[in-house]
Amino acid sequence: MMKIYLDNNATTRVDPDVLSAMMPYFDEHYGNPASGFHSLGIYAERSVEKAREEIARYYGAKPREIIFTSGATESINTAIKGTVESFYPGKRHIITSKIEHPAATAICSYLQTKGIDVTYLDVDSTGLVDPDIIAQSIRKDTALVSLLAVNNEIGTIQPMQEIARVTQDQGCLLHLDFSQGTGRVELNLENVGADFVSFSAHKCHGPKGIGALFIRENSRNKLQPFIHGGGQEGGFRGGTLNVPGIVGYGKAVSILSEIGKSESARIEALRNKLYFGICSNLNNVYLNGPQTNRLVTNLNIVLEGIDSGRFVGATKDVVFSSGAACAGIGQASHVLLAIGRTIQQAKTSFRFGLSRFTTEAEIDYAIELIVREAVKNKTI
Repeated sequence: MMKIYLDNNATTRVDPDVLSAMMPYFDEHYGNPASGFHSLGIYAERSVEKAREEIARYYGAKPREIIFTSGATESINTAIKGTVESFYPGKRHIITSKIEHPAATAICSYLQTKGIDVTYLDVDSTGLVDPDIIAQSIRKDTALVSLLAVNNEIGTIQPMQEIARVTQDQGCLLHLDFSQGTGRVELNLENVGADFVSFSAHKCHGPKGIGALFIRENSRNKLQPFIHGGGQEGGFRGGTLNVPGIVGYGKAVSILSEIGKSESARIEALRNKLYFGICSNLNNVYLNGPQTNRLVTNLNIVLEGIDSGRFVGATKDVVFSSGAACAGIGQASHVLLAIGRTIQQAKTSFRFGLSRFTTEAEIDYAIELIVREAVKNKTI
């Protein structure tokens, strides 16, 4: 039997239609979009701009507000470091939370070594940040509030519009990491008042190695480039564009614009079936994160008495994880600790991620296998 893949919050399979759209740009339309003086370059440039328009339309942005990057990590680094460099030394304070992705925590830690003050906000037991606490934490020298809008481990969806209203009222810039949200959480950038938003294609059945950063038009002069080079992407991101990846990203969101809502409803139903199937057959199962208003692809649970590292290895036919892909192996999740889980509970927690390719038959088998192996492997 083929492995059942339930680690879609780490990465997703490339949709076959996305792959088909990309392939001609490797061996037929292989021009450099910066080479606008011949037909191959012109074709590549037009293809890039078509994808930019598709992506901008999907997110409710203007095409010129979307720049392409190598992925969400680069986008996050660009937004955070670029803002600090733009305002330094007049503003040297950043606000973030205790449940951020390592792409954000690592750059914040680095900036602290350079004299930048970082406030790490507490969250509640479901992972929510209180907008009132954000308002109280903003200072005159605060350059940026940067938050993970949709949590990759526990599926928490932050109140983006409320947070944006706070930052706008306080005259502070806002960056949101929306890597996990594409196709699963409604987002209209015209209505959500964030200045910068990070995206990644491989979380929504696009290819790896391509992402985007939304830069609101009236915030362009408040951001310094992260990669200097030949002036590509309006001078914000130097380097030859990844044309196949960009085309693939554009195709991925065009598919989502057609089937996203119905697909999300189906995935949510399967996610709930997985959760209740495990709960009804095992004792001492606890949900990590919110019960409602949760990322539909995400399920994170404590299986009390089950060692996560050993258990993931025992269930070889079903692929899931004991934490985020970017977290340290064997370490208790900083996200689970921040929402009040003990170290022991964090080390007996598991994350399941579903996708459009997940079937009901796979969920039925996953429940059967997980329950059977949990009974056999209860060692703590």
